[in-house]
Amino acid sequence: MRPVTRGGRDFRLSVVCRSRAAPFEIRGEGLVVSEVSGFLTVKEVQEALRVSRPTVDKLIRQGNLTSIRVGRSIRVPAASLEAFIAAQINKTQVDQAS
Repeated sequence: MRPVTRGGRDFRLSVVCRSRAAPFEIRGEGLVVSEVSGFLTVKEVQEALRVSRPTVDKLIRQGNLTSIRVGRSIRVPAASLEAFIAAQINKTQVDQAS
């Protein structure tokens, strides 16, 4: 787990979904993603972001989330999810400062 620093502030939010493959938990302010397997299923990303499957598919198609194919399955690196959330936090802070 590693903190994300934006604008001199440390963000410490654990993103956790209830899964044996990748336990994540949402807490506090900021972001820390624990990597158990290093890769998440689309369902786990969906649960972590609390969005629908089509939304996750759209984020992957648009290049906002990196993904790989393992056979017919899609996997998202946990670091990609962490970077996406950090970018969204940063974008929100910039928008609020304007």
